[in-house]
Amino acid sequence: TGYDSYVYKINDELTKGLDFVNNANGTACTDNKVAVKVAFTDGTDASTAPTTATLDAVNHRKMTLDLSSWVRENQKNKGKEFTVIYYAKVNKDAEVTNNNKASLEYGNNPNDTTTTTPSEAKTPTYPLNIKKTDHKTSGLLAGAKFSLYTETEYNKDADTRQAIKVTGINGNYVVD
Repeated sequence: TGYDSYVYKINDELTKGLDFVNNANGTACTDNKVAVKVAFTDGTDASTAPTTATLDAVNHRKMTLDLSSWVRENQKNKGKEFTVIYYAKVNKDAEVTNNNKASLEYGNNPNDTTTTTPSEAKTPTYPLNIKKTDHKTSGLLAGAKFSLYTETEYNKDADTRQAIKVTGINGNYVVD
């Protein structure tokens, strides 16, 4: 508190196997912006917080969320913990483990800021192509259904095993 100028930016650069999207449904980003949600963990109103972050014009896997003005205008919330939520989706260039790093840039002098050691999140992904066919005609089975199980669950009795929960549409599914 007590400074005229604040720098408080979250910088995130995704690996080539991830793309920023605007929501959990995978809605594509437009105008070099990605939707974000800022929320205090104690329920304090954060409705004045920014709702979009800026994507780099050349590298759309690089995002900056500038919270500087919001921090300056909300000094009463000093010391309160908040979360920032935004989404990414696995793309065709996904690797078995996508390592994503984000950092915080902060300070009270725009020309002399501190950047935290990047926090790393690992996003494991595994390609799986499933094609259900009629063994007599080799044609695709309309309305075919299947379940995925961990090996441990699959080895349980069929009445008690629990399938892996997945969500998605049109052949694009992800573990929930």
